[in-house]
Amino acid sequence: MLSMNKNKFAEWLDIGTNIAVVAGIVALAFEVSQNTRQLRAQASYNLLQNRLEVRTEIANNPEISEFWTRIESGDSITPADTMRIKAAAEAALLKWHWEFSQYVDGNLSLTELPMNAYRSAYRGEYGVWLSGIPEAWLSLKDQLRPDFVAWMESNVTN
Repeated sequence: MLSMNKNKFAEWLDIGTNIAVVAGIVALAFEVSQNTRQLRAQASYNLLQNRLEVRTEIANNPEISEFWTRIESGDSITPADTMRIKAAAEAALLKWHWEFSQYVDGNLSLTELPMNAYRSAYRGEYGVWLSGIPEAWLSLKDQLRPDFVAWMESNVTN
């Protein structure tokens, strides 16, 4: 009789343990889903921040505003100006690289990547301040992830 009660208790214990494991898996799946949503939201927010960064800096920093106005009006460009243009172009490409990585990681959709803006910037349609992108691309592309390079060459640079 005692042996039968122990067996019955062990069976109920096994059932309870299995229920607890299933509940734990369900809770973990919910947590992963929440985390994925949070990562996607953060990536979308960072994409927005990337778009706003240059505009905010121009709006808030008179020196930068004057610099962009001067070079866009065709005034002579100094070696320091050339360095700033190159740095702006490299920064843009590195942001695009990060954005593409977020797409590959599933945190951004392909439609969220602003390909038309990339193309326009690459072609120099945003003015002198990003005119260095093709040159920066040639110097940086060997340092970037190969799938990004292939994607850029299929969708932006050609």
